[in-house]
Amino acid sequence: MPRFHLSVLPSCCFAAAAPTVFGQPLYVGIKGGLLLTDSTVSVQSSGRTGLSTYSFNLRRYSLGPFVEVKLPWRLRIESGFLYRRFDDTAVDWRGPSWWTAYRSRGSRREVPVVVKREWGANRVRPFFGAGGVWSRVPPTDLEVERFYDAAQPPLFVDRGQGASDNTGGWIITGGLRFRAPGGLKITPEIRFTRYSSGLWLPTRNQVDFFLGLGF
Repeated sequence: MPRFHLSVLPSCCFAAAAPTVFGQPLYVGIKGGLLLTDSTVSVQSSGRTGLSTYSFNLRRYSLGPFVEVKLPWRLRIESGFLYRRFDDTAVDWRGPSWWTAYRSRGSRREVPVVVKREWGANRVRPFFGAGGVWSRVPPTDLEVERFYDAAQPPLFVDRGQGASDNTGGWIITGGLRFRAPGGLKITPEIRFTRYSSGLWLPTRNQVDFFLGLGF
């Protein structure tokens, strides 16, 4: 009778599980977004020291790569990287001949993680998903410029770093998956994001339209 070694058992189990674990489709591609909610905000406040005005502008367009893995029960998990620029202007008025203007520029880097559930078996499949997002404004990428000071010569410029942001939020999304010829997947979706912090954002509630292209 041939001998059966226990050392062979893990190898057999791994070989049997390999098609299940490694046979899941992996899609990679690029995703572009368009902000549908307000992208600007303006605030004015007054006090004993004078009048201050502040305006913020978040670029409506975002772009970045993504990866998506198919899971059992028609579930999919998606993650990626999104990049978006912003700028703002702040003016402190202390009197007719005493005021200072500042301008900031920077970028947001976001890493969303979303679990989706899709329905149907045709080339067009609706999906719904939820998850979270980690967002960061790197301090090394944030530039604050004092481009005018009434107490200094008009061309005086002072550059430095402003307050960075490292925050998170949660996501709800829904859309369609189109299976095009050649293995191309087209996924338009509407995504709602609720951020835990409003720093360097026009609002904590944000709605974007995204279009993903992947293989």
